[in-house]
Amino acid sequence: MSILNASNLAVSIGGKAILKNISLAVPTGRITAILGPNGSGKSTLLKALSRVLPPQAGTVLLGGRNLNSLGSRELARRMAVLPQAPQSPPDLTVRDLVEHGRFPHRSWWKTAAADQAIVNWALEQTGVRIMADRLVSTLSGGERQRTWIAMALAQQPEVLLLDEPTTYLDICHQLEIMQLAARLNVDNGITVVMVLHDINQAAQYADHIAVLKDGTVFAAGPPEEVVNSAMLREVFRVEADVLPAAGGRPVFVVTGLAAARKD
Repeated sequence: MSILNASNLAVSIGGKAILKNISLAVPTGRITAILGPNGSGKSTLLKALSRVLPPQAGTVLLGGRNLNSLGSRELARRMAVLPQAPQSPPDLTVRDLVEHGRFPHRSWWKTAAADQAIVNWALEQTGVRIMADRLVSTLSGGERQRTWIAMALAQQPEVLLLDEPTTYLDICHQLEIMQLAARLNVDNGITVVMVLHDINQAAQYADHIAVLKDGTVFAAGPPEEVVNSAMLREVFRVEADVLPAAGGRPVFVVTGLAAARKD
């Protein structure tokens, strides 16, 4: 069963076709990773799935409803989006930023105490409550990323979209973010969709992988089916040995560049 469905999406930017007739079903309650080389349309697809970027053709359904039929507040209550390198005002504290996630839910009949309880929950879930009074500008990269995820959690979304959440982080903080995403998925049932560059991380943490090539879906399915030598050669132009890691998930080691194609 899928919670987010894209059908025949086409997106052009500046007259250039970025997405070409893409169809993708995101499984409910699972982690989906979107992979692909630079320029393949990964971030554009995430923006189209979240209505940040309207497609020229095709539709996106959230829980069976067309995204265009949802009001902005309803969409924000059901879907949270964390873009690449988000920015906040320099004088904003961690708690201030996370409280922004409650804006779609606020109304005259709900108490501030109820909102604060959810903010505190989001701070606890992401491990940043201890730094709630610190300025976001003073945080490390990993702390800042967890704070932005806390803000997204405060929206209490069904679906969480993350665009390259581990970019610019060292390997320790990358794994911290990946483990956080996995825990939020398992413990809270949030469907997570992530654009990632690290294929091995995607294979270890995602239940479903979609690989883009030249603005189309090259392959989609479980990591065991998608991450293989043929895909790495055709899409990423590398030769690699693919081996089973713990739990049977694939891990690959690059052995060289793939031979150039002769068209």
